[in-house]
Amino acid sequence: MLQDTGDLAGALHYIEKARSILAEIAPLSIEHATALNNVGGIHFAKGDLDQARHFYQEASDLLGRIAPHSSQYAGSLNSIGKVFHVSGDLQSALALFQRALSCDESIATESLNVARDLNSIGIIYRELGDLTSALKAHRDSLHIFRRVAPGSHSTAAAINNLGLVYQDQGEDVRALECFTAAADMVARTSPLSNDHATYLNNGGSINASRGD
Repeated sequence: MLQDTGDLAGALHYIEKARSILAEIAPLSIEHATALNNVGGIHFAKGDLDQARHFYQEASDLLGRIAPHSSQYAGSLNSIGKVFHVSGDLQSALALFQRALSCDESIATESLNVARDLNSIGIIYRELGDLTSALKAHRDSLHIFRRVAPGSHSTAAAINNLGLVYQDQGEDVRALECFTAAADMVARTSPLSNDHATYLNNGGSINASRGD
């Protein structure tokens, strides 16, 4: 709750206490790994990437020992990948997202976690300039999101990300269709959100480039 209100220092204090207790009473448990991951998440939110990576890695190492075929382990790999992504190490990020995808697909071929991993992979491929691979990853991600979370913010984000790839490919009509669909989806539940504004702005940039 403190994290949700922006009190990261307060959140870190309580989560660190929980981690210390779990390290004593249940060091080889998923609960301890979750606490480590939560500490990493606070540091990530604070922009302290070294500490975020440290705790995410501790959580991942622990989960790799006690639950190597779990969604929690895949999530820890995805979290480390996000740190590498923000740090600019795209190849390391991609490798971790792909490992997370393999783990999640071994649990269920169509799940929110698989869709998340594919979305992360698509973003990295786009930033690397591999638009063909990015397009495939985002299409696959969107296909799953539409099946398991239709009308959600995650689905809207997947549509927007697909639109960004189309825009990079010079396919303005398809890009505009995606941005419009994403904006309309978010407008139904959160018309005054940053996401809605972003998708509208993306659509506006297409219209401006076309002189509309």
